[in-house]
Amino acid sequence: MLNVLRRSANSIIIKVLLVFLAISFGIWGIGDYAQRDSETPVAKVAGYSISQREFQQAYESFLNNLRQSSNGKLDKKTAELLGMKQQVLVRMIHRTLVQDMARQLRLSVSSDRLRGLIAANPAFLSDGQFDEERYRAILHREHLSPSQYEANLAVDLTLSQLEKTLSQIPHLPKLLQKDLFQMEHEERTIHTLTLDPRNLEAEIKVTPELLQAYHAMHQTRFMTPLQVKVAYVTLDAGSVRADIQVSDPEIETYYQEHLADYQTEESRQVRHILAKASADARESAQALEKIRQAKARIQGGDSFADVARQLSDDPSASQGGDLGLLKHGMTDPVFEKAAFSLAEKGLSDPVKTDFGYHLIQVDHIQPAVVRSLQSVTAEIRSQIIEEKIQDAIYARSVTLEDQLTPEVDLQTLAKDLRLGYHETDLFQHDDPRLQGVEKQPKFQESAFALAKGGQSPPIEVSDNTFLVLKILDRREPQAMKLDEAKVQVEKALRAEQAGQEARKTMENLLQAIRKGEKSWDGAENFRPGIHAGSSAPFTYGGPSQTAPASSIRRAAFQLSMQDPLFPTIVHDGKNLTLIRLTGIRHPTANADDPPYKKSSDAMRSELGSEIWDGFLAELRRQNDIQIDQKVLDTF
Repeated sequence: MLNVLRRSANSIIIKVLLVFLAISFGIWGIGDYAQRDSETPVAKVAGYSISQREFQQAYESFLNNLRQSSNGKLDKKTAELLGMKQQVLVRMIHRTLVQDMARQLRLSVSSDRLRGLIAANPAFLSDGQFDEERYRAILHREHLSPSQYEANLAVDLTLSQLEKTLSQIPHLPKLLQKDLFQMEHEERTIHTLTLDPRNLEAEIKVTPELLQAYHAMHQTRFMTPLQVKVAYVTLDAGSVRADIQVSDPEIETYYQEHLADYQTEESRQVRHILAKASADARESAQALEKIRQAKARIQGGDSFADVARQLSDDPSASQGGDLGLLKHGMTDPVFEKAAFSLAEKGLSDPVKTDFGYHLIQVDHIQPAVVRSLQSVTAEIRSQIIEEKIQDAIYARSVTLEDQLTPEVDLQTLAKDLRLGYHETDLFQHDDPRLQGVEKQPKFQESAFALAKGGQSPPIEVSDNTFLVLKILDRREPQAMKLDEAKVQVEKALRAEQAGQEARKTMENLLQAIRKGEKSWDGAENFRPGIHAGSSAPFTYGGPSQTAPASSIRRAAFQLSMQDPLFPTIVHDGKNLTLIRLTGIRHPTANADDPPYKKSSDAMRSELGSEIWDGFLAELRRQNDIQIDQKVLDTF
């Protein structure tokens, strides 16, 4: 059923939804489509370019978020091994394709909606109010200007609405909903006969001849680990910090160049009363009269908040018309002009906007504030130090690379460049004795990839930390003699033969039950170690902690009460199990019951995701996509 719906989604359904989509977005207006850098692109998509700068910014932001969520444990190498670089590029390609579709449909986001969303974003609030200084500081940390962030947000909103509209499934056939609910909530019970092969290991007779033969046949399983001994130098913040000096003139220059980061523009605590009005002249006149009456009441002594609660058509009426702290650019230009022209406690004349007529009062004016140089000196000094450290590390890494030759003595080089020098003992992969940077995946990857005497180029193992490794000794894996590996060989031999004996036992038992030679009741006496059990009711999904293993659940749901014995042995990774179905309970529920509704909602969500995936696949098929792998590999 899902595949049928998916195929439909790629054709007629998507075309119909796009028609409704265009209508639903009609009130948003037409927006500019961002131009892409065309110089050395990482990828070209539908005639647009994903530049190196764009990709680097997206990839670094993605990695930073992952580092924060993993408490700094994720490094670039691990991210590369997990294919995250490719994931980011695929997302950017999809974003470009969908953005191009949005442009064709002439979709955009109004500036009023953008300002409203930014002002309501909890990340930008201080004490429940929008904080301009916090807003700019967060964007500065992400290397974004307000205009860049707002442009990105506009695109995100447009694409989100497009996805939401395409993914929305308004109706599911009742029969499909019923079948889905039945499948998800049907419960079954089973009896089991289980044998753990490990229980038979003690019975296996192991002779010297068997051990010798098993060892000879499986020598590659019993090898010494690869080991290396490494000398390495480290270049990090500690290598250059002592050389960093920051003068007072530098601090003052930085302060002047980044003055916008240390100032808060004027804001005003504003209340308003709204009388909604359309283009109809009569309705407009009534709204204007309503605002005049409100003003007269306030001038007569009534509280603005009380009048707002009684008369305002805006959601802020419940808060007495309070809009919080407003700054330039956050509201309709006409509304803003009126609000910022009033004195504190001032009351406006009726103000006409596209929403209707407003009466505005300014409760408090918070003037623009510029933090003094003295108050931010320590903050600026730290920032300059960090920037100089990065520059110094980069410069010294260039010097390090220039002076590296196969003949160079790393210890002497480390002393000349004031770098850390270290030597390890022989170690193997994931050796618990490794410390600090030695645990980094890039360190171990390089150490085990080099031959004896081999030397690496400078390797960035984490942000602002470089290493150069030289292999002092390398010991390749060697086949262990039987005396050295006797414990491992005997353990492997017992496990293998116990597994074979357990399977033979359970196959014989199954055949005996099928032929009627052995009844299920009492079958656990077929041989010691077999355990009889019965399950509590479980569903196919098995969310309960007491539900059987997934392989057993899958087998149980293939059975019927007419043929309740599963025809083969089920292996759950540890035990060998025979299964007999003992009961089926079919669920009953009305369409309004919460479990039934939850099941239908999950089905809609799954179908919506499939439609969206099909839509993206169709966009990829219809458009030319070129990825420059060499450029991508440089990141």
